[in-house]
Amino acid sequence: QDLREQYKEAQETIVNLNNKIVELEKFMEDSQLGHSNLIKKMEEDVSAKKEQIQHLQEEKTKKENRLIEVEEKMAEGRQLLNQREQELNTMRKIMDEKATTIQELNEKLNSAEKQLEAAKSQQEDWKSDSAKEMESNRAESEAAQERIVELESNY
Repeated sequence: QDLREQYKEAQETIVNLNNKIVELEKFMEDSQLGHSNLIKKMEEDVSAKKEQIQHLQEEKTKKENRLIEVEEKMAEGRQLLNQREQELNTMRKIMDEKATTIQELNEKLNSAEKQLEAAKSQQEDWKSDSAKEMESNRAESEAAQERIVELESNY
């Protein structure tokens, strides 16, 4: 009887152990399925992150290229500005030279006007002197004429 009980207990132990094995296999299957799902989810996340990184890298490249374009345009703008400043400085220099020339011409004009006034004044003086001399010569001529007439009448 002792042996039967031991046999019965051994059979119950075997059944219990078999049940536990089935439970463990099911648990392992579930765990493996969960693990597979987790790995699949992680792979999807990694793939999405890679796509996101690639997209961000493309945007970064576009922005870098745009920055290069803007810097090039700014350099062109600076170069154009420098060129315009040089042209402006050249124009200022020419204007200064013209202002100096105008000033010199004004001084010459003023001098010429003074000379003209002096010449006109001198001409007026000459006219006046000439008129006086002519008047004096006429008077002398008339006096000489009268003398001739007087001398002729005396003969």
